[in-house]
Amino acid sequence: MNSAILVNIVRFILLLAAQVLIFNNMNFLGYINPYPYILFIILYPVNGNKYGILLASFMLGIIMDMFCNSGGVHAASCIALAYYRPYIFKFSFGLSY
Repeated sequence: MNSAILVNIVRFILLLAAQVLIFNNMNFLGYINPYPYILFIILYPVNGNKYGILLASFMLGIIMDMFCNSGGVHAASCIALAYYRPYIFKFSFGLSY
């Protein structure tokens, strides 16, 4: 197994566990909830498989929906972020992307 794949699997599990166990119970100013689990989508390798990130993002979102009882909101937003990620990176970093 490739070390990059192993790193992504560990990152997926750790960020999801941290979100579910720590950050879902945290509220800033009474209603702001931090979502660091989206770092998985942002930190996914740029040259990685496009369908792999879409599938991993869907799985990340659907697992979050199961823990939060949010009815698909996390899955939809994770897929949208993964789909538009190249455009966001190109806008943010320009030619260096």
